[in-house]
Amino acid sequence: MKVKKNILVQYQGGGYSGCLWEWCFFVIDKEGKFHNIYASGRMGIKTEEEANKFLNDKEGLYTKRFIYRLNIKKDVKEFETESNAGHVIGVTRMIADLVWKKKVPIDTIQWHCDKCGAVVKYDGHGNDYIGDGGIGLQATTKLCDNCYYFAQDEEE
Repeated sequence: MKVKKNILVQYQGGGYSGCLWEWCFFVIDKEGKFHNIYASGRMGIKTEEEANKFLNDKEGLYTKRFIYRLNIKKDVKEFETESNAGHVIGVTRMIADLVWKKKVPIDTIQWHCDKCGAVVKYDGHGNDYIGDGGIGLQATTKLCDNCYYFAQDEEE
């Protein structure tokens, strides 16, 4: 199988004491090079070899995975609207860092503030936290700087 380029991959990684799995991420840039965004536990993909094996897996060893083509607006919108708000914020920031700081040839992504609709390409904030079924918390909304700081002022 030819390795796809300019993609974001979200998959069930993790697997460590207290965690059966958690969402992990990597990107393949426009030149076909692997970049780890977040990988944890025994099922975390940390190398290009592991990523290639994962992407070519025909036997279904990895059950949950989502592949987003970063140059396709529909795919980026799907990631923005269907993924955990905290993951969207963090992955957007990490991809932007790869592009701007390390000059990695890959398309950046963006998301929209859930309150005002502003486009956010780098920094943002999670808000409205709920339990994740374990001991963790997860954000349910994504806010731009203005809406986040305004919301903090309203609470005081």
